[in-house]
Amino acid sequence: MDIDKINAFLATAIGSLMFKWLAGAIKTLWGWLNKIYPEEKFLTDDLNISAPLIRMSYCKYRKNTKARTKKANYIQSTFGLVFIIVFTSFLFSFSALLLKGPVLWIDYTYSATHDKFWIKPGEAKNPSNEEIWKITPETCLSPSELKVLAGIHGQTKDFICRYMLLSEEKESLAKSTRKTSISIMVMSPIIIFSCLYFISLGTGMIIDIYITNRITKFNHTEAKKSFEYLT
Repeated sequence: MDIDKINAFLATAIGSLMFKWLAGAIKTLWGWLNKIYPEEKFLTDDLNISAPLIRMSYCKYRKNTKARTKKANYIQSTFGLVFIIVFTSFLFSFSALLLKGPVLWIDYTYSATHDKFWIKPGEAKNPSNEEIWKITPETCLSPSELKVLAGIHGQTKDFICRYMLLSEEKESLAKSTRKTSISIMVMSPIIIFSCLYFISLGTGMIIDIYITNRITKFNHTEAKKSFEYLT
């Protein structure tokens, strides 16, 4: 990734707005995580369950919360695990693709030769972090240097050199690269946060079972104490 260009994007109006939105979202999330409703005070006072754990269950609780059957807990825990596994796998796959892929490049396949390459203003190369070939405007102006490049067809070289040398094509490439870069920068956080949300939702299902079971045991203990007191 080109860190300087990312910093330049963050300095723009859109980048600044995204940063402010993110800061506001973090502040709101922190406040929500530490919120306790009056009817839930017994969870923190009597059961020593932390406020963030309660909120991460995405549920509100009362002392008279009903116990669930083993079947209901099994179904809910299964759904929770499926959410966690599926969206964690997708998040890791997307992150790996993002780190490996050309964030500030255009990933292109030339239909005439089926050659794949990454291209941006002033440079094109094979689609891999391991450099096999690279074409720049200087390369295009040196027929002997261009000719010895392996792993790419001559027709593809000509196609790339048009975008390296012709002013119209260079301008078109620059616009496309900017659009691609901004799209990735905008969509990536949305996809990542969506995955994190569904992972937290699956985790919340598991936490809900844990808290509900703690409430059930607490109520049984309190009922037993009342019975012993009366007898």
